Parts: sequence; C-alpha cells; structure tokens
Amino acid sequence: MATKPPNTSLLDAAHQFASDKTPAPLTGLANKVTFAFQNDQPPSLVYIQRDDAIVAQVVTASADTVLVTARLLRTDGQITTIQDTAGPTTPYVMLQKLITLAEGYLLSVTAQSANAGAPGETYVRVVLNRGKFGIFNLNPGYVLISDYVTQAGPIGWPFGRIIKPTDVPGSVRVVTVANPLAGADFSIQPSPFTRWQILYLNAQLLTAVAVANRQVTLQIQDAGSVPCFIGQAQANQVATTTVQYSAASGQINTVLIPTDQSIPLPQPALLNVSQFLKSVTTNIQAADQWSNIRIVVMEWMAAA
Repeated sequence: MATKPPNTSLLDAAHQFASDKTPAPLTGLANKVTFAFQNDQPPSLVYIQRDDAIVAQVVTASADTVLVTARLLRTDGQITTIQDTAGPTTPYVMLQKLITLAEGYLLSVTAQSANAGAPGETYVRVVLNRGKFGIFNLNPGYVLISDYVTQAGPIGWPFGRIIKPTDVPGSVRVVTVANPLAGADFSIQPSPFTRWQILYLNAQLLTAVAVANRQVTLQIQDAGSVPCFIGQAQANQVATTTVQYSAASGQINTVLIPTDQSIPLPQPALLNVSQFLKSVTTNIQAADQWSNIRIVVMEWMAAA
C-alpha cells in the first residue's frame, strides 16, 4: 500500500517571499492593565477599607511643607494617586494632617519636604488610622513612614526605614541666647518636641567695679531647678574684668590665659524639654553683665 506523502506546506512556506496575502503581524497589548481580585494573591500587604485614612505627623525646626503622595489599586482595578500637603508648619509645633483614601490596596506612600536642607530638620510619621483623630490621640493600625525628610531625599513605604528621631544624628545649629538683665545669670532649655546635645558654647561676663570674687559654674538642672550636673571654672573673676567662658564635653580646666576660662560638661551633655542649661555665678553683682552667649547643639525632633 502506498504511503501518503507528509504535508510540508508550512515548512515550504517558511522559505517563500512574503506576498500581499501574508497575514499582518499581531498587534501588542493595549496600554492598559487589569487586575484580578478573586482567587489571586494581593498586590499589597495593606488593604484600605472605607473607614481607614492616613495621618501625617510633622515636626520641624523651621517652617516647612511636606507633600504626601499615596497610590492605591481601587476595587475597580484602576490605580489612583492621592496627594495632599501637611503644612506650612510652625517651628517646634506638631502638625497633623488627615488624608482620606479610597477602598483598595495601598501600593505606596511617599513624603517630601519643600524646605528642609539637611537631615534632622523635618521629621515625618505617617500611620494608617481608623476612628479617633487628634494630637497623641490616634488609633493607628500600621506605621507606614517614620523618618527625617529633606528636599532632595524623599522617604516612603514600602522599603523605607522606620526609625525614632534619636536613632540617627540630628541637625547641628547655633542657638543665640538673649542677654539677661544686669546682675542676672542666663538660662536655656530645648524647644518643645526636641532633644539637645550640647556640643560646645561660649559666653562673656563683664564684671562691674564692685569688689567681689565671682565664681562661675554651668549647671544642668531639672524642672524643679535641682542640679543634675555642675561644672565650674578653675579661677575666680575679680571686679572690672571681661572673661570669655567656653564649655564642652571633656573640657580640661585651664587658667593659662586669665581672660579665657574653660568649664567641663558631661559626656554626652543631653537635655530633654524639661531640663535647663544655666549659669550660676556666686557673688554676682548688680551691674555685672553676661553677653555674647552662643550655644552649638545637635538637635533631634525627639517627641514627634
């Protein structure tokens, strides 16, 4: 019985030139993606229900505005972007902004500063919240963002870090203390929502003609004016003299130059919002004057 020859038409066609009857190539997929919501793995760990919202908490060292952007996959399969601003802020005052969302999967959240030039100046926390809303009176279900933000360094979720304000170096700034009244000492404490580390300082004391030996100390005191630390100058200051007093952690007392004295501070010299750095001058006279008081601190938004 004769064998039927094989059908080689497809193989032969591969070696032929294209003709006007050659089918057009298949078109690519349309620029639109749909998602399955049944029997499929969720695209995010966080599902937003109708009563959920995100709350942005912002504390800054200077006036700033933070842009918060959230991307969601809605229940109709569409991706939507929600943006809102928290600010402008008042320095050292916590600002809270409630941002409403749509139901669906939360894909990402970012925050970006308008003014902060260095880390440590603007601290942002974004939480998923349901129900009550107020300063220190939230009902957080998920912490999304907790970090410092700058103009050039946006932060976000997922894949961002969750840190406390004091987990990283703060911002270094110079604090100018107003001159006290004549015959009075100076005092300074951290701004609200902050923590300080005193790096170093300098202040000038001009003594009047009244005869007395002034003994200068720098004290860290608690809210009840009880000293927690006392550092003292090595030598007394007499009448009608001007002396510069410098202080730093680990400072060694010296009197090589009588008009320049040093005072040691603890290592590290940390202050919270209830503590004070204060000069205490024994035998200070009515016309004695402290001036040119400059304190360099590292500052964190510690209570954010």
